[in-house]
Amino acid sequence: MESCDGLRGDVVSADCGSRTQWILRRPSGLICSGVGICSGVRFGSVWLVLPVMASQSQGIQQLLQAEKRAAEKVAEARKRKNRRLKQAKEEAQAEIEQYRLQREKEFKTKEAAALGSHGNSAVEVDRDTAERMGRIQASYRGNRETVLGELLRRVCDIQPEFHANYRVAG
Repeated sequence: MESCDGLRGDVVSADCGSRTQWILRRPSGLICSGVGICSGVRFGSVWLVLPVMASQSQGIQQLLQAEKRAAEKVAEARKRKNRRLKQAKEEAQAEIEQYRLQREKEFKTKEAAALGSHGNSAVEVDRDTAERMGRIQASYRGNRETVLGELLRRVCDIQPEFHANYRVAG
């Protein structure tokens, strides 16, 4: 029989951890076997059978390499997940902004329609106010001299006389 140390293949029979016979079927169709303590590492459906005595450090190295590759795959998957989450968040923000702009535009349209009727009222109020101010100022200009003359006459032309309720004591 040939040595099976470090060979890959399908385990036909192996009882690792005890001192029993193990058999490995190689991809080429050859069957290897051995007696002694062995360690088995499964990669998918393929086992790597390593006799502990012969290649313990090699098996440990292969286990460490497999663990490292698995950790790299997990890290890459996390990075992809984070990128997808970030992209989804950005797309959601863009959609929210678009919706906000649409609603704001609709609000402005409704506001303009509602204020359109009030806008005419405001114009009418301004026009009425201007008319009243014009009449008041015309009245002021027309009556100013008359009012000032009457005021000055009453202040300057004093005619002393007794009040009707005044009684002379005596």
